[in-house]
Formats: sequence, structure tokens, C-alpha cells
Amino acid sequence: MNKKNLVAIIVLNYNKKNDTLECLDSIFKMDYREFEVVVVDNASTDGSAEAINSEYPAAHLIKNKINLGAIVGRNVGWRFAEKNFDFEYLLFLDDDVIIDKHFVTKLVDLLNTNEQIGIASGKAYTNHKLSTIMSAGIHVNLYTGSIYDIGAGEIDNGQHDQPNYRNACGCFGLIIRKDLFSKLDGFDEIFSPYGWEEVDLCLQAKKLGYKTYYLPDAIIVHKGSRQGRKPNPVYEKSKTKNFFFLLKKNTSLLQKITCAVCLPFWAIIIASKLIFKGNTPIILEHIKGLFQAINNQKSTTKPNNNLEKVQWNRTKRSKLLL
Repeated sequence: MNKKNLVAIIVLNYNKKNDTLECLDSIFKMDYREFEVVVVDNASTDGSAEAINSEYPAAHLIKNKINLGAIVGRNVGWRFAEKNFDFEYLLFLDDDVIIDKHFVTKLVDLLNTNEQIGIASGKAYTNHKLSTIMSAGIHVNLYTGSIYDIGAGEIDNGQHDQPNYRNACGCFGLIIRKDLFSKLDGFDEIFSPYGWEEVDLCLQAKKLGYKTYYLPDAIIVHKGSRQGRKPNPVYEKSKTKNFFFLLKKNTSLLQKITCAVCLPFWAIIIASKLIFKGNTPIILEHIKGLFQAINNQKSTTKPNNNLEKVQWNRTKRSKLLL
């Protein structure tokens, strides 16, 4: 397909069959019609691939034989789209999100009217009631090492209804210009299997002269919000390791010095919160992640570029789209 403003939508799935089907349902019901969907299945064992093939034959399904992790998995989807579609924008969605029917239209209109914006996202909620905010963009302070989702856990009373530039935005629902993503050579796989890759992407895009924008009228529900959930040990270790990779890659000498002063205080605050909430063992995972970063132990996960590793299922778009 060769169309102006075509959006290649990359949906990453791992053992979330029902969530992925719900995500796809919201995609095929949206009002934006110029799109192709690529579902990257990271070796799910819950029947996801079969269900996707059966219920959404218009989707292009990639079945990885091993779990490549979130970052490499997304890059696999991008490379497939590069080879098969002539598109303008890439939209990355997690398997547990639901998009509003106007979500893509609003984001594409934004990018079409402002060439300075390279990356954009909308207002994310934790549930269908659209009451609790999950993210209104990401705040990044490279002098203190403070990085957090704006508005996370807040009841939405309109306090984040102003469109504005952001330091970064979450990868669960991020749109980016194709040419920009290609210039950046995709997500940096040093952050595998997951953690801070979207922040790095936005910071690297800024170095190329592009901005990240938050559009509150573009609504998305992210059911996988960490609000109220217990920390995952593997996730926390990876996030800690990658946090230091992020700072090493994106900070100046002065910022590295100021972060070195501030980070011990942040560590005390985080440890105190974990102890208070009964998650003391997670502190050990953070320490492990720190030592991995110090030893510069990069993930052994590599991009999966050959057909022996990845099974492509390239079904053509059907006339399900009305």
C-alpha cells in the first residue's frame, strides 16, 4: 500500500490474548482509515497467534520463536513495516491498551500541521471510566535524575488538559515520524529487554531538532499501568540498570556530576517507600541492576533479522475496513 499519511501500527504481544484482541478491536473501529497493523507476538503460549489470525486476518502477524523482549520486538515490527509498506508514521501500542476512535486522527493531524514535532502522545488513563490518569507525558530532569509520568495516579479534573511540549512520552502509545525513527535506527537495544527506551528515543530526537508533544484530546486507556501493582523483580532490575545507561548516554559532564550528588537521596526515598509498602526484596533487585550498570553488562538479546528465528505471517488486508 502506498498512501500519504499511512500509519504503520506496531502492537507488541506476549501472552495477553484477550487484551490484544481488545486492542485490535479498538484499532479497527477507529475513524482513521489509512493504516496497516503489525502484531509482533513474542512466542506466546496462550493461543494469541491463533486467535489473532482467526479474528483479525487483516493484521500482519509476526510470530517470534523466542521472547525477544519489548524493545527488540518493537524493532522487529518496524523492520517488517519498512520492507512492506510505504508509510509516513509509526504508532507503537502495548497489547493492553485501548485507543479512542479519534486517537490516531488527532495525532496525525498534529504532526501534519507542525513539522517541529517528531513524536507525540495523548492522555493515558488507567481504566475505561477515564477517571484516573496514567500519564500526561513524561517529565525528565537530567540534572537531578528525576524522571516520572506527569499526572500519574491523579483523578482527572482537567488539570492536564493543556496541550504542550514534553520531555518524553510513554511507548505504550507513541507516534513518531518514519524518517525520524529511521535516522535514530529504531529503539536502542542496549535498553533490552525493557526500561527507559522511550525516554532515550525522545532525548535523541531532540538532538536532531525534533520535539515531543502531549495532546490531551487524544485519549488512550492503558490497563497495564503499574498503579496499585506490586513491583516485578525482573522489571525493576532492568529499569535500574537501564536508568544508568540512559544517564550515561544523554547527560553532559555537568549533568553527570549533579546527578551523582542527587541520586543517593533519590535512592533513600525509593528504598523507604519500598520498605513502607512491604516490598523490601525489590531493593536487592535495584542493587543488582546498579552493579550490572557499573559492570556495563549489556543484554545478550540480539535483533532477530533472519527467517530461521522469525516466522512471518503476511496476510493481506481484507475488506474488513469499511
